[in-house]
Amino acid sequence: MHLIADSGSTTTTWSITSADNNGIYKTTGINPFFLTQNEISDLLKKELASQIDTDSITKIFFYGAGCSSEKRCEVVRQGIKEVFKNTEEITVDHDLLGAARALCQHEAGIATILGTGSNSCYYDGKEVIENVPALGFIMGDEGSGAYMGKKLIRAHIYKELPTELSERFDLKYKLDKNEILDTVYKQPHPNRFLASFSRFLSENIEHKFISELVYECFNEFIISQVLKYDLATSLKMNSVGSIAFTFSGILEQAVRDNGIEMGIIVQDPIQKLIEFHS
Repeated sequence: MHLIADSGSTTTTWSITSADNNGIYKTTGINPFFLTQNEISDLLKKELASQIDTDSITKIFFYGAGCSSEKRCEVVRQGIKEVFKNTEEITVDHDLLGAARALCQHEAGIATILGTGSNSCYYDGKEVIENVPALGFIMGDEGSGAYMGKKLIRAHIYKELPTELSERFDLKYKLDKNEILDTVYKQPHPNRFLASFSRFLSENIEHKFISELVYECFNEFIISQVLKYDLATSLKMNSVGSIAFTFSGILEQAVRDNGIEMGIIVQDPIQKLIEFHS
């Protein structure tokens, strides 16, 4: 049996593919920027090994955030190997390649990720040919959940939120400035913390301030990432991720406003990856 995994910084989705088993499983996100080899193996032992027969898996295809160099891919590969000791082949690739294969299959296109973080590439139907560098949630990640969360928190602290939104924010989260700064600068996984505020954006998306904030974040992503590809306006832009899916209407508008044709928007690429590997 084969095991396919799509991992962001927040969640990893696993699927067993066989004639009689197409189970879907969820674990915490696995990102070698934030987790060591031992932490990855401990996570898998705790969250995945109890759900499946690890000895029955012959091949693993893992696509993950942060797997952008051979060194980081090896950290993930060895962490997985500790749990799947009998697996013959473990392939670890960047989640961007997984997104491109899921969204475009064997056709050329622009593939984008808009989830906790963001990324993009030009895919020729086989491989990622060009990738505008992603700078992470501190310096980049335009259009992502973490980026939107950061914008929302800044607006709240700087007293730029309309009064009714500021009151709703305080009522929902009960966070003061010091708690927010401590979580962002001193606690693990600040990108997940920032992205968690996308729920507030979704709940208040009918408010003009919020819809404009989301649109602005998508527009910044398109300008800083997508329009850098020479073929951007002659190929469809496809998107995967919770943020793309949740705010799909606003994303489509921003894409059209920049002279690009919108392709498909998928919340979770795992089913499309199953199609690709079939």
